[in-house]
This record gives sequence, structure tokens and C-alpha cells, in this order.
Amino acid sequence: MPGFKAMKGNASGRDEHWSALTDDDLLNRNLTTDNPETLEGLVTQIPDRHKEAHVEFKYDFRGQDRAELHCVHGHHAHKAGFVMNVGDQRFLVGWICGKTIYGEDFERYTKAYDQAVERQNALRRAKQIRDAIDPFTYWLAKIPHAEVFPLYNAVRLQWIGLIPWLYDQLRIKCLKHGGHLSFRENVQDMEAEQQDDTRYQRECQIHAKGGPKPQPSRKPIFKEGQKLLCQLPAKTFFENTNNLREEAIKVSNALFSQIPALERALKQGNDIESLIQMIRERLTKLDTIISEAREVEDLFQPGILAAIAEWANHSDNSKRSYKAGLTEITMTSSKGEFIVSIPKNYRTPNRSPIAEFRNALAGLYTV
Repeated sequence: MPGFKAMKGNASGRDEHWSALTDDDLLNRNLTTDNPETLEGLVTQIPDRHKEAHVEFKYDFRGQDRAELHCVHGHHAHKAGFVMNVGDQRFLVGWICGKTIYGEDFERYTKAYDQAVERQNALRRAKQIRDAIDPFTYWLAKIPHAEVFPLYNAVRLQWIGLIPWLYDQLRIKCLKHGGHLSFRENVQDMEAEQQDDTRYQRECQIHAKGGPKPQPSRKPIFKEGQKLLCQLPAKTFFENTNNLREEAIKVSNALFSQIPALERALKQGNDIESLIQMIRERLTKLDTIISEAREVEDLFQPGILAAIAEWANHSDNSKRSYKAGLTEITMTSSKGEFIVSIPKNYRTPNRSPIAEFRNALAGLYTV
């Protein structure tokens, strides 16, 4: 374009604009605009200090049904370009003039502007995760000291020390039978009874024609079957002998190391995929630990305890007997009564902070 030369030599001045912005300035700044004509301070003539201008926004309306904009240089129509800024004045420059006059490649921008966009994205992601980190780490710091973990071990020791036969049997059921409690019993065989009714009616018809007297219908008819009482909701409690508190400490320490590393990577614009994957794995492990602690509460439900007591009374061939209460199970033998119960202060931690932090991590890919 006559009268103007590409101002690549002035790039350093424009670069300084972006590098001089503070994090807060950049976080609160829009780098693209959907309506450049309404921006404050927009002029339609070339400013005197246009050579000092920097790219403030980009816009691209190509393929959209909207009026074209006009470049300050020659007022030619275009749908893609830059909003340039110098002092308090803004002006529109089409993408061709942006490249030929200002040395700004519309597809790639200048290096400084590109870095500003990347820096802004990094800052926004860091802020987003920062807002989630504080409440999560506050919750996480309490987990290793949660009272539920020593209580979990104490409940297991009750089972092993007070009613060892039943504990061993329930452990076998969990390890080999999916936690299903059932026993054999004679149940009424409705199908066999229906078949015998059919046989009797047929013989009656034959007898009416002079045949032999029919054999009476046989009722009730029983067969051996399985009575399913319940499926134990505490498979891990009986299958494993792990120390939940030690596992919780290990996972918490790992997260307290990885989360600050994630913050640093976000601020520096580094790759975070592998780090997020490790954090997700730790969150899953922590969720599993708390779920295992929750099994004790599920185990000490009245219906489950009643099913265990019924199964034990049917299956224990000794002179022991079992009785279920609302939150306890009692074994009575010649040596006395032995009660296994859940402590009144047994409370598993709320797991919702894990889900909320997972959601925050997922959001990092949508910023």
C-alpha cells in the first residue's frame, strides 16, 4: 500500500506492551472481540502515533452473515482483522494491512501477542484450579487424622477377637462366593405340583372311561433349594487386612506434592496431562479408601445384621446362637455373650470434595 511500510522494526515497542502487563491486568483483559465497532475510543482516521500501536483484539467474521468492517487505511471492507490501540485511541485494521503495514500476521499474530494469549490461558487455568485447590486441600489435610480409620481397625478386631468363627465364614463367603449368604432348605416345588395335577386329571379321564382308579394328587411337593438372605456390602472389610489410615496418609502426601506442581506447571504454561493423570489416580485411590471405610456403616444395617444372624444360626453346628440388634450382633455360647457393634461416633468423611476437585481438573481442558 503506497505511503506505508511494514513496521516490523517497531515490534519491540509493541512487545513491551504485552510483557509489561501484570497477571491481574491480563486476566481481566479480553484478547478477542465479537463487536469491535462498539469499543470505547474507536476512531476512523489514522492516529498520529499509529506506528506505536499494538494489537489489542482480533476479530474474524468470515463465513458469517454480517456487515463488513472498514479498515482505517483506505477504508477497504473486510471481515477479519485487528483492533489496534495507541494511547486512548482504538482503530480497525484489516488483516492484509495488519500484515503489510504493522507486520502482524493474522493467522499467527506477533510472537509477543501469541505469548500473551498463552500466558492469559495459563493464568486463567491456574486461577480456576486455585479456586478449587484451597477448599480441597483444607479437606485433605483432615483425612489422615480422621477418627474413622482407627475405629475401622477396632471394629475388625472385634469381629476377629469376639466372634472369630463367624468372621472367618463371612470372609470365605466374600472371597469365594461374592459375599452371598444363603443356605439349603426345602422349598415348595410349584412346577412339580402342577405336573402332578395334570397327571391326576388325565388319570381321572381314563378312569371315567372304565380305566383304573387314579392316584390322588400329591401336595405339597418339596425340593431342595437355596434361600438367599443377602449379599454382604462389606466385601473389602472381610477380604483385606489393609491399614486404611496408612494408605490415606500415603495418598494425601502424594497429593500435597503433586498439587503445587500442577499450579507451577499451569503458571508456566507447561504440559499438565501426565500430572493430571497422576492426580486423578490418587483421587481414585483416596475415594476407594473412604468407600472401604463406609462399608462398615453399610454392614451394620439392621437388615444385613438380621440376615447374618439367621445364616449363622442355620450354619453354625456348635451350641452357639446369634441375635441381631439395630447396630450390633450378639453371639451367645457357654462362655457368655459376645457383642460386636459399630461405635456411635463412626462417621466416614464426606467424599464430595473429591468429585468437586475432579470436576475442576476436567475444566482445565475447556478454558
